[in-house]
Amino acid sequence: LLLAWRDESVPLLIVLVLLLMPIGLLLRALMAGLTDTTAVHLARQLKGSKAADLRRAGRQLIWQMKGWAGFYVFVVLFILAYFDLSAAVLLRPQSMTLAPQLVYNQMHYGQSAALSATVAAFVAVPLLLLSVVAGLGRLVYRLAGE
Repeated sequence: LLLAWRDESVPLLIVLVLLLMPIGLLLRALMAGLTDTTAVHLARQLKGSKAADLRRAGRQLIWQMKGWAGFYVFVVLFILAYFDLSAAVLLRPQSMTLAPQLVYNQMHYGQSAALSATVAAFVAVPLLLLSVVAGLGRLVYRLAGE
């Protein structure tokens, strides 16, 4: 069963999950320790109110207390997974050359215009993706609040 998947991205995804799970759990525990559970409980009660403005205020409070922390944990894990070189090189599908491996290989040949463009694209893609995700999250949050 696993041999059939060796030319797919599934082994790479499994290894990245296993590598980053302890870091994610540690960050989540740290963020949970920093939030005031009494305040979150009160905000949840406010969110369950019958008045729409109180429900909106409860959602905003919960997002301010817990939502941004969860988003920052996601950003850290995303960056760690995106720039991981060892798992990408060892478990990449045979038909693919992944971005970390491409940049690392080009760095051995000296500075060139292709290397500069590749590194710029390699760094710009996750920043663009994270900004799109943050923008969509804010849009969905605003639409859900109305």
